[in-house]
Amino acid sequence: MMPFDVYANYVRKAVEEYSEEVDLRRLPTGYSTSYPPKQGLCDRCKLPFINEDSGVTFICGHGYHTGCYNRKCTYCEEYYKRGIFENVNSFLKRIEKGANTLTQEDLDDERNDIEEEQEQTEEIEMQDISNRLEVEINQIENW
Repeated sequence: MMPFDVYANYVRKAVEEYSEEVDLRRLPTGYSTSYPPKQGLCDRCKLPFINEDSGVTFICGHGYHTGCYNRKCTYCEEYYKRGIFENVNSFLKRIEKGANTLTQEDLDDERNDIEEEQEQTEEIEMQDISNRLEVEINQIENW
């Protein structure tokens, strides 16, 4: 955990230096959430930090008073949950959409499966023949 003032200065300098080139993907996660971090304020109670020891700023950029922090950054948790939900839904839609279409890879896999099955069948037949031959040889010895 970084002291709030140090972190706030770091972010402020980065934004000033690259003001026209700043890409939100390069900023801490907190700046991509529905509630971007407010410098100098607790992101839960919205009251200012009195001194360095009264609060903590996390890597996401959100800051909390020690008493306001509830073992998680609620804004970032919501952001990640929403992202995961959207990605899972997108994945499921792609799976459902593509379920009825075969790709070349699917066809190749099917061919490989057929070839492997044929090889296994041949191996089993050879084993059966070897077993029968052994049984017949044993019967000849018992005549």
